[in-house]
Amino acid sequence: MNRGERAITIDEVPLEWCLQPGVKLDFRHLADGYVATAADMEHELERIGHTLKPLEIVIVNTRAGSRYGQNDYVSAGCGMGYEATMYLLERG
Repeated sequence: MNRGERAITIDEVPLEWCLQPGVKLDFRHLADGYVATAADMEHELERIGHTLKPLEIVIVNTRAGSRYGQNDYVSAGCGMGYEATMYLLERG
């Protein structure tokens, strides 16, 4: 996106972006506060024997789900860093 260019709003998101096959990556073993990397993405995809396809929806399972409703929910689990995010975006 060019600087100064307006971002699309939710009502402008193409519906086909929301209705695609998905893959779940299991990062529950990563420490609270850890920032996932591109290497983490590669290792998990290799572990499950999956190759990403363009527009495929990626769901990241962290430890946070097991803490839902608890005081530490927001700080539980790993996060997705820039490197991991770009890894996914570069693969469509």
